[in-house]
Amino acid sequence: MNFLSQMGDQIERRWLVHDYAEDAFPEIVQQAFRDHDADLLTVDVPQVMQWLFVRKSLPDQLQPGEGFGQVPLTVFRSRRFAIDLYHWLDGTTTVHQHGFCGAFRVLQGASLHTVYRWTEHRNVNAYFALGQLEQQQCELLRRGDSHPIVAGKAYIHSLFHLDRPSLSLVVRTVRNPSAEAQYDFKRPGICINPQVEEPALAKVLQGVAVLEQLAHPERDTLIGDYLADADLHSAFQVLQQVARARQRLDALAPLLARCRPEHQGAMERYVRPALANMLREAQLIARRRTVTRPDHRFFLGLLLNVQGRTPLLALIQQRHPGEDAAALAARWLRELAGLDAVEGPRHNALGLPFDDHDVSVFERLLRGDAPTDDARFTEVARALRSSSLFGPVVA
Repeated sequence: MNFLSQMGDQIERRWLVHDYAEDAFPEIVQQAFRDHDADLLTVDVPQVMQWLFVRKSLPDQLQPGEGFGQVPLTVFRSRRFAIDLYHWLDGTTTVHQHGFCGAFRVLQGASLHTVYRWTEHRNVNAYFALGQLEQQQCELLRRGDSHPIVAGKAYIHSLFHLDRPSLSLVVRTVRNPSAEAQYDFKRPGICINPQVEEPALAKVLQGVAVLEQLAHPERDTLIGDYLADADLHSAFQVLQQVARARQRLDALAPLLARCRPEHQGAMERYVRPALANMLREAQLIARRRTVTRPDHRFFLGLLLNVQGRTPLLALIQQRHPGEDAAALAARWLRELAGLDAVEGPRHNALGLPFDDHDVSVFERLLRGDAPTDDARFTEVARALRSSSLFGPVVA
C-alpha cells in the first residue's frame, strides 16, 4: 500500500498548481484514481489490516476513535487533505451533505448510492430547517467506481453497503472554512445539524432515554411537560429519541399533541412523516443484520432506498443482466419470508407473514399488471401499497 503515499504526494503537487483551490480538488483526486487504477484494484481488507498491524506509527488520524465507518483509517495526511480508508460490515450512512470536498472510490464490495435534492421551505435556525428532500438518482456502485464530493447542499447523498465487508477510499480536504456545517437530512423533509452540542439538550435526551428504559409510568407527563415549552429543534430531537425507544409511531400521539400550538402544523407536515420514515428505515436496517446472502442484502437495500418499481427493476437488471428482474425480486421475497429472524422461528427475516399468493401479487405489481376482479388479489395489493416496507416501490 506504499503507492497511497505516492498518490498523496502527487495530489499535493497538482493541487498546489491550482493554489489549493477547493473547486479544483475533486477532479485532481479522480485523476489520481485513474492514474493508480491498477494498484487500487488490488487493495482489499486483509491487505489493509496487514499494513495496519505492522506499522509502528500512523499518520495523524482524522478519526482517532470510532466514527464514520468501522475502522476508519487515515493512511496519508498533509496540511490540507487526507486519504482515508473506511471499512463497513453493516454500516449505512445517513442522508448527508459534506463540509469538505474530494472524491471517494469503492475498493471492495458494492453499494447503493442515492443522490438527493433539497428544497428549503423554512430555515428555522442554524441547526434546523424544514423542506422537501427529493430522490434524484439511485445507482449501483461496484469495485473501481468513484464519485466526486463537493461541499454543501449541491451534493446530498447516502450509501447503503451491500457486501460484507465493503471498503471505501476517501480523499478529502481536512476542512473547508467557507463550507456550511455538515447537515444530515431526515426524509422526507427535515435538515438538522448533528454536530451541535447543547449541554442542556444533551442532558434532556439522556433523561428521556432513562425514562424510556424504565418504562416509567410518568414518562409521558414528564416528557410532555418539556415539549409544551420546547423550541422546534429540541422537540424534534426528543420525539426522535422516544420513537427509537418505542418503535411505534402511534405511541407518540400523546406527545405530539403536547407540543406548542404554533408547532402543530410543522409536526403534522414534517416531523410525523420524518419519524415514520425513521422507523421504517430502522426496521429494514435491523432486518439486514439477520441475512448474509448478498442478493438478500441487495433486495433489502432496494426497499430502503428506491422509490418506484421502474428504478427498482433497472437496478436489479444492472446487477443481474439478462435475467427477469421482477421474477428475481419475487424469488428473494419468497426466500426472505422463509428465513427465521433473530426473534425466533415464529418470525421471518422480513418481520411480516407472506405466502405464495402474496409473493405472486407483489411480482404482478412490479410488472405493472392491470388490476383484476379477484377480491383476494385486490386485498393483498392494497395491503402492499399501504405497507411502509413495500409501498414506496409498488404504490
